[in-house]
Amino acid sequence: MEANVADAVAVGFKVEWLQQRVDEIKAAKYQACSKELDELDIQIEAAKTSLMEMELRREDLARDAAAIKAKIEGKGFLGCTLSEGLL
Repeated sequence: MEANVADAVAVGFKVEWLQQRVDEIKAAKYQACSKELDELDIQIEAAKTSLMEMELRREDLARDAAAIKAKIEGKGFLGCTLSEGLL
């Protein structure tokens, strides 16, 4: 588009208004892109925070499960049935 405007100016057409409009459109497009980038950055940071919280929660649950399993295995509960305990 700019090349066409430059060509028109070169041959003497009065198209400054067109160049101004092109510049306005570019500025609006830049602002829209910048705004979307900012919004995506915010969403990415929120997702990272959420993921970190989930990973910490998973680690806590894994530790709890391991501790419970160790207690159960230590008392011999795993692998025996109710009937074995009655005999």
